[in-house]
Amino acid sequence: MDSLMCERYLFDTLTRLSSDRGIELHLLQNNIQKRVGLARVAEKIRQVGLLRFVSIAFFNSIEYLEQKAFSAVSPSIRRHFERSGLDASMFASTLVLNPVFSRTRVSVDYPDEDIERIRALDLDLILRGNGTGVYKGKILSVSKDGIISFHHGDNRWNRGGPPGFWEVYLMKAATGFVIQILNEQLDAGDIIFRGEAPTKRSYTENMVNLFEIANPFMAMMIIAYAATGVLPASLPKCPCSNALLRTPKFSVTLRYLMRTAALFLTLVFKRKVLGRHMRWSVAFVESDWRDANLSKGRVIRNPPGRFLADPFVASRGAETVIFVEDYHFSTGKGMISAVRLRPDGSYEILPGVLKEDFHLSFPYLFEYKGELYMIPESQNARSIRLYRCARFPDSWEYEMDLMKDVWAVDSMVFERSGTWWLLTSIAPENSEDIGPALHAFSAKSPLSAEWRAHAGNPVRFSATSGRNAGLLRGREGETFRVRQRYGYNQYGAGASVAKLEGINEAIYEEITYCEIEPHFLKGLAGTHHMHSDGKITVFDFVKEESLR
Repeated sequence: MDSLMCERYLFDTLTRLSSDRGIELHLLQNNIQKRVGLARVAEKIRQVGLLRFVSIAFFNSIEYLEQKAFSAVSPSIRRHFERSGLDASMFASTLVLNPVFSRTRVSVDYPDEDIERIRALDLDLILRGNGTGVYKGKILSVSKDGIISFHHGDNRWNRGGPPGFWEVYLMKAATGFVIQILNEQLDAGDIIFRGEAPTKRSYTENMVNLFEIANPFMAMMIIAYAATGVLPASLPKCPCSNALLRTPKFSVTLRYLMRTAALFLTLVFKRKVLGRHMRWSVAFVESDWRDANLSKGRVIRNPPGRFLADPFVASRGAETVIFVEDYHFSTGKGMISAVRLRPDGSYEILPGVLKEDFHLSFPYLFEYKGELYMIPESQNARSIRLYRCARFPDSWEYEMDLMKDVWAVDSMVFERSGTWWLLTSIAPENSEDIGPALHAFSAKSPLSAEWRAHAGNPVRFSATSGRNAGLLRGREGETFRVRQRYGYNQYGAGASVAKLEGINEAIYEEITYCEIEPHFLKGLAGTHHMHSDGKITVFDFVKEESLR
């Protein structure tokens, strides 16, 4: 570290590690005399030249103003930029090091006497904190397993920085991150973990979202390493064909500023003047999902001031019912409603067949021993809740919590070869931020409260295929997972269907079967869900429209 005063994410990581009895922390603190004021400006101009300095200064100014603006309206963003001082007592010892910087201050090495002092600590691993520079030389191998570090970018195309900016500027759907063991090449170490966050509309929002989703995984990985003594195997490497990314030029920052301003002004005009919002709808077609022509779907009309989404279909006797999230714009909360399909092709909406004091959505259905069960999304209750159908379709009774003290969304269970599997997106410990990471758990019964975590969790971590969007069955009993796809600054841009090839305690394998794009009706902005009982296929879509 350069200083014990650090960003919140690093403060949280080190605080979490210091509380683990299997971990002993030692501080390697750089002795750096940083120039301030005009001396610092002069040094920077000498390093990068005047024109480049102007570009950097302009970007930093826009960055500062944007952070202040968002911090004023968002407590989570404001917390992100708070700096905290670490308590030196959490470290078993402190070594003050004397880094040797290159002329441009990009790379840094350490004298042999410092290396020997570090070596005497017999460290297992070094965590890069807020230390400056690209490390060179013996420091990279002085601990048993090297230096572990974040790169907040997908290093297959994004090496350099600033973190979270270029994905917004290039309008990428996902913003990646990696945990790596460093070598002498910038952002090209051995990758031991890779994940993604959906890209937000502005640099500040995207950077904060990226850090919030990514950073809990560093503490999780080091704690697992302390327990096992083994780091995850390195992921396969691939060439990076992009040039090194840097703080943008003046012209790029200006284009970003103008585009972002236009985006927010357009959004305000649509919401406040035209009264238009992104509004989900549900439709159904009378066929199996493989044969479904979504353009022929019958649209269920949204009630005023509400929207319907996340449909699942079930039948009892001659009665077929679609269960949906029923969201009220006025309360910002959803309940589960039912849509009864009549033999003559008409339908009847039964509002609020399942209501709670907290938000409910994604009413996943399954059968077990002749009973019909539902697992609605209930993240605001900090649990994965199970309900049993007492009377079809409008009476549901709380049965149990499958998991407690978790932030989880879009949970689904199914049986395969005598084992029941639970697939869900779940926030890391001590976090409320649920990224597009798919977690798998197993049990002997779907009514279990003891679910065993898959060894590879998260089994998928992708903004294009991580989050659940329904479960389908093949004609031969195969299992197909519907997967939501985020777009640039968009939830539910599209979906895909993947065939589950294999799942056990050690593996999770699925192969993309088909893509579902929002082209089946005019004016669609996205689609993100599908389910079928073999006779009726249900799906949803989103349009920009009024709330009438």
